[in-house]
Formats: sequence, structure tokens, C-alpha cells
Amino acid sequence: MEKLLPAASKKYIPSLTGMRAIAAFMVFVCHNPINYAQPLTPLQRAGNGLLVAFDIGVAIFFVLSGFLITLRYAENITLSWQWIVRYTRNRMARIYPMYFLVTVVTIVASQLSTAYDPSRVWQYFSPTDKAIAIFANLTFIRGFFSNLTWTLAGQGWSLTVEECFYLAAPFMLLSVMRQPKLLPLWALGLLATGFALVGVGSLAPEHLYGFFKTVRFMLNWTFFGRCIEFVLGMGLGLYVIKRPKPQVATGWATYLGSAWMGLCMLAFTAFEFSHDPGPIPGLTTYSAIFVHNVLLPLGIVALFWGLIHEQTVVRRLLETDLFSLLGKSSYVFYLTHVGVLNFLIEYHLTTNVLVKFVLMNLVSIGLYKLVEHPIHRWLTQRAKPRPVAVAA
Repeated sequence: MEKLLPAASKKYIPSLTGMRAIAAFMVFVCHNPINYAQPLTPLQRAGNGLLVAFDIGVAIFFVLSGFLITLRYAENITLSWQWIVRYTRNRMARIYPMYFLVTVVTIVASQLSTAYDPSRVWQYFSPTDKAIAIFANLTFIRGFFSNLTWTLAGQGWSLTVEECFYLAAPFMLLSVMRQPKLLPLWALGLLATGFALVGVGSLAPEHLYGFFKTVRFMLNWTFFGRCIEFVLGMGLGLYVIKRPKPQVATGWATYLGSAWMGLCMLAFTAFEFSHDPGPIPGLTTYSAIFVHNVLLPLGIVALFWGLIHEQTVVRRLLETDLFSLLGKSSYVFYLTHVGVLNFLIEYHLTTNVLVKFVLMNLVSIGLYKLVEHPIHRWLTQRAKPRPVAVAA
């Protein structure tokens, strides 16, 4: 007989904050493969291929965004001007300040020395190209152009995807709260829009910096290609809102979801084993893309359901104060784990991956406490309406 436990809060779920840290750490693993002597043996290639598969940390972030935005806004959404301003302010206050600081530091460092340019292309850009790249980075439109997506703080490509979701989310929520069955149609419509934009991009001249250059680029790196991750996260959010369940002491969803994710990693690693990504990074085979973009998020949803409703060792670990802090600082960690901070550590301190990992976490926690959180709190509180005194 299952033991009933207190229901989770709808607004804040500590285990999912801890899960943000795990997702960021997985991306760190992806960006730090083992440096073997060339040429690699098949076993070494397979091992590094599996490490690269840890980029599913980004997929975890996307599913989590879909879930949390739904949980937070679905029941109080109105397309009034006041609501739109508040929603936009809250989203930008959460993402933009730290991203702006990291981008500006990267611009300055790349201009001063090519050794600190993460993309390794800044020195070849003309002044016009640099101006366009800076504008595209600071406005989040970089992710629509294959020639600009990985410029400067390259990991910021995912923020173009996130911002597109934030723009679409209110309209998606308004429709699916009335008709939940419309959610799959949103996924189909967004995918169709992505294919249409690839068609437009094929007609564009080359000086448009690779606007939606290929189908593979669209499926790997844009909101239209990655929309299923957000849609499935939204589906879980709607399910939790409409059918709240008591927590149970079993852990089948947590462990089944984790195992499913592991199998998906093995699958798309195997599909990609003999393929060179070419000039545009990312998955090359459509079978691997299908596993990554469609099948993998199902496991992430199952894992999240388990972390919300099941009492397991995994959940208790993610709810500790340590993982709460690591989860809150995970956005800073994600933005800084490659690029200028990584170069400073490698050039002046150590190339040891474990030491880098610890140092980057310490820096991220410091930046979260001293920069990101205070700025976020100031921006959100500053815009709150002040109470109006009423004469007696």
C-alpha cells in the first residue's frame, strides 16, 4: 500500500531547483571531453561522444521552463497591458542582467586578445560584422543566424530559444487552458513555422549571416525545432494544475525517467558515431534528432513527475541546502562555464577539470549572491506599485 505524503507546493518545488544544478553540470561535462592523443581509437571516440551527449542538460532546462511558466502563469494570465508589462519585466529581470554583463565582458576580452575569444572568429570579423554580432547578441536574435549563433558567449544561443518561448507562452497558455487538446497542435504549428523559415532562409542572400540556413540548424538550435521540449513541459504543468495528486513513497517515475534519458543518450550517440557534424555543430542524423527532441523529453517529464510526487533518495538530495544554492546559482554557472572565466582559469591556474568545476561553482555562487540576485530583486521590487494612502 502506498504511503500518502503532503502535496507539493505549486509555486516552488525545491527538488526542481536542485535539478537545475544537475542540468548545468551536465552541460559542463559536455564541454569538457577527454583530451586524448590523436588519432582517437573507436573506444575513445565513443567515450567522448557519450560525454558530448550530456548536452541534454539544455533539454532539461527547456522542459523545466515549459513546466514552470505554466505552473506560475496559467491560472492568472490575462492579456491586459498591465499583465504583459509585469510578465515581460519579470522574465527580462531574471535573464538579461547577467547575460548582458557576461556578453560585455566577452566583447571586451575578445577585442583585447584573440586568446579570450570563445568563438575563435572575432579577429576575422569586419567592423560591420562585429557591430551586427554585438547587436544580435544583446537582442537575443543571434540564434536565428547560423553564422552568429555561437559568437561571443556561445552558450547564450539557448537564450534565443528561451525568449521565443517566453513570447509565445501567454498565447499558448490562453488557448490550452480552455482546450488542453490544442497543445499538440501548437507543436505542429511551430515546427511547420520552422520549416517555412528555412524556406525563407534558402532564398536569402549569404550576407544575411545564415538566417535559418538549414533544416538541421533549425531542428538543433531554434525554438521552432526544439518546441516539443517546451510543449511537453507545459503538458506536465497543466496535468499538475488540473489533477493534483498526493505524494507517494515509491520512486518508479524518478528512476524510470532517468533510465529512459540514459537510453536516449546511448541511442543518439550510436546514431552519430560515424558522422561528422561539418561546419554547423549539432546532431547530423534525423534519427538522432528525433530521439533527442521527441523521445528524450518524455523521460525528462517522467523524472520531473517523480521529483514532484515521489519521496526518493534523489529528491531528498536535490532538496538539500547545498543543491538549493547550486540550483539558484546554476544560471550564472551556465553562462560562465565556458568563455572568459574558463580561459582565465586554464591560462593562469589549472587545466584540471575537477578543480575548474569547483572554482567555477565558487565564482558562480559569489556572482549570484553579489550581482545576479541583488539586481533581480532591485528590478522586480522597483517596479511594484506603491500602496496609495487613503485619507480617513
